[in-house]
Amino acid sequence: MKLKDSSVEMKLHWHLTNFLTTKVNTYYHSLTSELTITSGSELSARHGYTSLHYALPCCAVDIRNWDIRTLPEIVTGYMQWVSLNELAGEYCADQGLGPNDIDVVLEKTHIHIEFQPKRPETRAGRA
Repeated sequence: MKLKDSSVEMKLHWHLTNFLTTKVNTYYHSLTSELTITSGSELSARHGYTSLHYALPCCAVDIRNWDIRTLPEIVTGYMQWVSLNELAGEYCADQGLGPNDIDVVLEKTHIHIEFQPKRPETRAGRA
């Protein structure tokens, strides 16, 4: 796992750090690639006003979606997103979290991963 450059800060929530190191990084290595984090907790990055990148501790990271070398370039982002969603579900189950407490969002230029615990009554499908 590496940072895009020295501007990326990694003051992350421990669940996000654990998910990245135990699941995402392992997945990237299985595809003979290296996980590259392009944005974390740095205040210099431009995100939405209410972004979880600005939470303390940081609850969101952005990772590259185009440097998986073993998949055709046109499906890399989509395939990676599907696999990371499955890994997020596995991690949440392993940790006793709600099934959607880690969200993996395929953006146009990157994959956004955030730790956003849901209220218990929402997990069961009640509003």
